[in-house]
Amino acid sequence: MDHTGIPSEGLKTACPVCKARLQIVRESFARMAYGSSSGKSCASCGGQLGTGLNCTVCGVLYPDFFMAADPAVIKRHARELKRQQMLAVFKDVEFSLPSFKGSGAGKPKLAYSAKAVVKGSRAASGMSRSLPALIGVIVLIVAVFGGGYVMYTKNKAEKMYVETYFKALYGIKTGNDLSTKVISRIATEWKSAQDSGRSFAPFPSAEDLTKLNKVKSEVEKIIAKQLADPPDKFAASREGLVKLNGQYGRLHALASTPPNSLPELNDAFGKASASFAESAKSLKSTLPEVMTAELENAKKKYKNLREF
Repeated sequence: MDHTGIPSEGLKTACPVCKARLQIVRESFARMAYGSSSGKSCASCGGQLGTGLNCTVCGVLYPDFFMAADPAVIKRHARELKRQQMLAVFKDVEFSLPSFKGSGAGKPKLAYSAKAVVKGSRAASGMSRSLPALIGVIVLIVAVFGGGYVMYTKNKAEKMYVETYFKALYGIKTGNDLSTKVISRIATEWKSAQDSGRSFAPFPSAEDLTKLNKVKSEVEKIIAKQLADPPDKFAASREGLVKLNGQYGRLHALASTPPNSLPELNDAFGKASASFAESAKSLKSTLPEVMTAELENAKKKYKNLREF
């Protein structure tokens, strides 16, 4: 190959024989000397190339260029190699499908057999007869392991959803308690100011407002992103969580921007608190058994849920 036509950043081309995609890579002296590249093998003997000017195994000079096959081609060759290795394992073994044999007690007993095949014409005949059975066994194994993996993935996703669900519930309960605390403090200070004839600005402190908004933001993020697509058996419980979050939103709004009169604040606070309690009760009634059990664990983990 004419090296003069290869740019410094390398060249992508196709093999003129098999049309496989290849990449010609130029190796700088600095990368070679300091060993900053790895995974290069000698084209003559297959030995690992190091930092010297020549291959330590066969002595061939370190090449100026390397030819790298497309990763997809390498993967296809690897898959084919695995397939060939698996076939080699079963090459001299004959399988028979499971059969039921009578036992002394008169009950059927499951039995199977595996035996080496004698080479020669009889071996070829036996292998041809056992090939369908072998294929059946392989299909059965793939189906069993495939089904097990699907079940494992499903259970893992459900477990993660339940854990996230109670994390969101903890956030709602924490935000509700914080909103209640802020509203109660505003109402108490407002009443005291009215009784003493002082003017009063019914607003939360900057610190309280920051806490209120931070908790609310985290709850909304969890519900919108991590609980958006629940497993079918948890769909009803998600609706209950969304409803409870809506009631918490009413209390959050009252704490963040109270109304203009104390009676109006007290009235709205009483109604919002009652609605939250009712929604909480409804939510617990929609929890499936697995989530009811997990709620008890969540109460041990999250202090604010102990009275939920």
